[in-house]
Amino acid sequence: MSPIRDEQGQVQSLVCWANGSKAKQLDVMNADVLTKYVYSELKRMRPRTEGNVDILRVVSWERDLYALGAYSHFAPGQIQRFQDKMAKPWQRIHFAGEHTAIA
Repeated sequence: MSPIRDEQGQVQSLVCWANGSKAKQLDVMNADVLTKYVYSELKRMRPRTEGNVDILRVVSWERDLYALGAYSHFAPGQIQRFQDKMAKPWQRIHFAGEHTAIA
């Protein structure tokens, strides 16, 4: 859970991540069940959040047809084998960032 603060240092929002088996558990919940579960977990971890937090958005990278996961994960040796290919544009698509970094 990461707080997002304003210029005065007041928490304006929270970004919460779930990975692995916990993310899979959340992905199978419908919106109502997920909302109740998240509120109960927030209350358990931080009791003062009760009644003071609204869920504005839920993103499932696993269920996103265009993402199908949260980030790239390479096995040992794969980056060296594929880096030169990943750095080349494919039609109008250009890859950047950690996927094509040399250092």
